[in-house]
Amino acid sequence: MHSGISKSTIDFTKHFITRNRLDCTGDACWVFYPGMLFKEIRTWWPPLKNRTHPHEGIDLCFYSDDTDSISMIRPNMLVPALMDGTVVKIAPDFLGQTISIQHAVQDDEGRSLYGLYGHVVPLDTVSEGCTVTGGEPFAGVADAEQKGAPMPSHLHITIAWIDERCPPEDVSWNSVKCDSRIEMIDPLTLIDLPATLKNDNPAMM
Repeated sequence: MHSGISKSTIDFTKHFITRNRLDCTGDACWVFYPGMLFKEIRTWWPPLKNRTHPHEGIDLCFYSDDTDSISMIRPNMLVPALMDGTVVKIAPDFLGQTISIQHAVQDDEGRSLYGLYGHVVPLDTVSEGCTVTGGEPFAGVADAEQKGAPMPSHLHITIAWIDERCPPEDVSWNSVKCDSRIEMIDPLTLIDLPATLKNDNPAMM
């Protein structure tokens, strides 16, 4: 486990289910198709093609319940914070906005843990500089259909250790790919994320 983080204290999935009143039991899990996980090189939406850079995080779009039926995240579903933190940047992305949160965790090198939550719309009470509480909603999922996007609405999460020499304004989708001050890690190693991997593709569903 990464320094300063106890996975057992991160109840993201539990809070996502309860905040959105999803009809799921303890057997609920996220469903991933090829292209949705960290460092994958293909897209998961049509037309299927190589990404310009390996995937910077994970995409949460599909989930199943104890009956194995698969459902999709809907626009405006509430997004809870993984952990306590401070909103340091809100910037537009191609589906909505990306909210960067500096979480209240540091590693042995003094780097801060950041969460970049993409394709969301901040709640009215959320702005740069405000604090968030782990498990509490701070945004809603953006409506991809309104943007004419080829993929359904979904939540993208990137997790990274960021050096104190990298100011928040420098954190962007471009910088996480190539800035030596930023070390991305697989969100699956941190989140309470029961997961099922599928070999087929949702574009064919």
